[in-house]
Amino acid sequence: MPILLNDLSLVWPDGTTCFSGLNGAFSGPLTALIGDNGAGKTSLLNVILGKILPTAGTVEKPESIAYLPQDLAWNENDVVADIFGVTQVLTAISAVEAGEYEPELYELIGEQWDVGERIAAALSAAGLDIPLDRPIKSLSGGEAVRVALVAVFLSEPDFIILDEPTNNLDGTAKKHLKDMLVNAAAPVLVVSHDKDLLDVVSEVAELRDGNLRFFQGNYSDYLATINAEQEVAQKAVSTAKATYKQQLREQQAMQTRIARDARRGKKFAESKRKPGMTMKLDKQRSEKTASRRAQIHSGAVEAAQRSLARAERNIRDDDSVYIELPQTELPEGKRVISIPGLTIVGPERVRLSGPNGSGKTTLLNRINSGEAGYVIGNSGYLRQRIGLDPSLSVWDVVTNANPREG
Repeated sequence: MPILLNDLSLVWPDGTTCFSGLNGAFSGPLTALIGDNGAGKTSLLNVILGKILPTAGTVEKPESIAYLPQDLAWNENDVVADIFGVTQVLTAISAVEAGEYEPELYELIGEQWDVGERIAAALSAAGLDIPLDRPIKSLSGGEAVRVALVAVFLSEPDFIILDEPTNNLDGTAKKHLKDMLVNAAAPVLVVSHDKDLLDVVSEVAELRDGNLRFFQGNYSDYLATINAEQEVAQKAVSTAKATYKQQLREQQAMQTRIARDARRGKKFAESKRKPGMTMKLDKQRSEKTASRRAQIHSGAVEAAQRSLARAERNIRDDDSVYIELPQTELPEGKRVISIPGLTIVGPERVRLSGPNGSGKTTLLNRINSGEAGYVIGNSGYLRQRIGLDPSLSVWDVVTNANPREG
């Protein structure tokens, strides 16, 4: 069963519209939901999942939906088996194998005697060799995402929703994810900015300016369609601008002629010395003609201006958010990081790469903590797992992170 949106709208308590009157079907097999940051993609997912109530409209959806959020959150003491939801079953199997025979254990296990082997095989197919009793907190960000993805697909849901699944994944893991998506048994809706991933989808749904539009094909097909539409839109704007300028010139020329004719008429009337009534009628006729001509040209200018405005509305304005960060430049030659065998001197930019689980985050944590052997100056560190408090405003988050600037 697809996910159906029926006149779906969401308005925030402050009156801001997130999206309005959305209609459409996410029917798969693989649909990408794209849009600028802040367009409302995650909010739409939360409405679909029932985490947020819509202001208006309805959602029809399958009974079983597996969801992978952007921010993965587990308890401090959770292990890998908890991601799959099989910790109690594995404990019961171990108890039976140790000689316990309570009926409750068999009831809990049911038909899942081989669950450990099936999970291990699925992890291995994804390139992971991770025991089920390993603490989640010991996994790297990429490893945690990969394990969660395996759990999502292994659960055999009716529908799968993934929110930015390639975050923290290395190249090998992204390839495994693509294979999983292409071979998925259930329809998949994926939110992503990863162009490589988006090129394996069969449909693109764009959430833009509170509206939802569907495109057949992958991301490259979508771009080709948008580029073609924008080329037509640009030509329409150019034509509308030329028409508008021409109407302005004609209006100005007409106003010049009216003023000139008025001056000539006045001089002619003075030289002919017509009777007062006749002169008055001549003046009224002239003014009516001038007024009618002015109205015609004014209407033409306004119509051209409206046509230009309509044409300009079809031009996409994908502005980027610009945030000024003062004092971010590094003086030439300033030592930034010094590790035995490695010294980074400003303004260098260094990419730290390696497979998921190779220790990149561990190295950064140790550098940032100032442990022995690492010398680092004043630094700013943006972690993989930010852990923002959803109850705080954007201003509170920024000032809490940098109280000196608050």
